[in-house]
Amino acid sequence: TWRVVKILIPVDIILGPLLTLVLFKQGKPGLKFDLSVIASVQIMALLYAGYTVFSERPVFLAFIDGGFRVVSTSEVEVSKETDAQFVTRSLTGPVPVSVHLPVKPEEMRKMMDLVVTTGKELHNHARYYSPFKLTEHNLKTKLEIMKLAESAAEKQKIESLKEKNNAGQLAYYPFMGILKM
Repeated sequence: TWRVVKILIPVDIILGPLLTLVLFKQGKPGLKFDLSVIASVQIMALLYAGYTVFSERPVFLAFIDGGFRVVSTSEVEVSKETDAQFVTRSLTGPVPVSVHLPVKPEEMRKMMDLVVTTGKELHNHARYYSPFKLTEHNLKTKLEIMKLAESAAEKQKIESLKEKNNAGQLAYYPFMGILKM
């Protein structure tokens, strides 16, 4: 997503003025048409960038395998079995959800078939979502966060957090995403 923005912003900022500089000659017949074409191209590029960013925005933080996976709008698979609360996509930020594996062998086979046939990982299938609740079950991967701090400044920030909050309430969870090429 950000690569698209990094490409389209220079296109809008550089290409438009550059084309204007090349095509602009005072009193040239058809100058208004040329400038309107340049403005139209820039507006289309800006709209495309906005659409791309909107369609790739993160909408779910799916808790699975002891960490969170970021799921964007275009990655979510919704089916008729999906709970209604996970069909609508948040505009205000990603919603934390838990991904639950089926218990029955037949349901497990269906889930495996679904993952194989769609080519999308389990955390992308909204039918397996439920509201995320912090429980002892999902705290089993809790790490001692002081070991993760590398610099003195980071350790000071962690100590400050521990003082402001109940230190027993602090936990570390990895966030994982997929880099799209």
